[in-house]
Amino acid sequence: MPLTSSQKSKLYRERKKKRLGEEYVKTESAKRRERRSKRKQPAIKKIPITEADKTLKQYCDNSDRVYKGLMNKKINDIDDFKLFEDTERVLNYILTSGWSDNTKKSYLVSLAMVLKILKDKETSKIYLDASVKLGEKINSKIDENKLTDKEKRDWIDQKSLSKVYKSVVDPQAKALVGLYTLIPPRRRGLAVYLTLTTAKELKMNKEINKNWLVVNKSNMPNRIVMRKYKTHKTYGEYVIKLTGRRLKPLRDILKAHIIANEIKHNEPVFPTSSGLYHQPANMSNAFTTIFRNSIGKEITFNLLRHIKITDFLSRPRSIGCRKTLAKQMGHSIDIQSKYQRI
Repeated sequence: MPLTSSQKSKLYRERKKKRLGEEYVKTESAKRRERRSKRKQPAIKKIPITEADKTLKQYCDNSDRVYKGLMNKKINDIDDFKLFEDTERVLNYILTSGWSDNTKKSYLVSLAMVLKILKDKETSKIYLDASVKLGEKINSKIDENKLTDKEKRDWIDQKSLSKVYKSVVDPQAKALVGLYTLIPPRRRGLAVYLTLTTAKELKMNKEINKNWLVVNKSNMPNRIVMRKYKTHKTYGEYVIKLTGRRLKPLRDILKAHIIANEIKHNEPVFPTSSGLYHQPANMSNAFTTIFRNSIGKEITFNLLRHIKITDFLSRPRSIGCRKTLAKQMGHSIDIQSKYQRI
């Protein structure tokens, strides 16, 4: 039987290896290194980053956004990062843009961290110092507790806010609005990672990277178990009970959404059109769009928290009451005071 091409190649390599010995191994290794060096890789692949290091990936993505804003194209090569050595141009672009101060700070920190990894410590320090300076400006604004112009434009009183869900028609949108207006509003992570389950399933499930909406056999919710949220390392697993007459509207609209959209156990409660979990930024956009279409205001998750706390602190409250609300919203009393708006 004649040899196949692969068998012939293998036989040729074995004969050559036997003839050249150690020299063959060195030659082949050198050829492989040369082939690898010629492969063009995206710039992000040339930065030491692992799949699990989502923070570093975010830094790279933010750097890419800044580069695209300046050059109208994405970073294609590691040499493209040299653009950030022109600190005057880059800082002027970031600081004079229409982004919020927190977004500007995030981009400055991202540039500093990426450049530090690329061993450009001098340029990294310039961006880091700029981020610290901007952070001081942000904190001074927070300490003043004053409404920004955008907050003034979109502000709505708590009583009116609690009725918005009634004007929303879509079951999923109505459930999302109700979840953030009929109980003390958590951060967006509640909705992003909220997953349907039953008490029996949850008892066996120790997964910590999701939040759980616990329902009975008829899909009526009775509690929310939060395991994935910003301050979970401080407060641990937190349970939001959905019992009592006051929360009946919330239970009803959540159940209606689950049935209407045929949400199955271990699936996201607020899925994308393809049935996946939303990216946090996309969830924020979807949430704001619902309010814009319903009442013509750009209500964000963060603004909801300002409204709730400002209304709560508009009357004298005991330390115990303040601690209770702070725990329900996943932060400390100190942060609660900073959320109040005047």
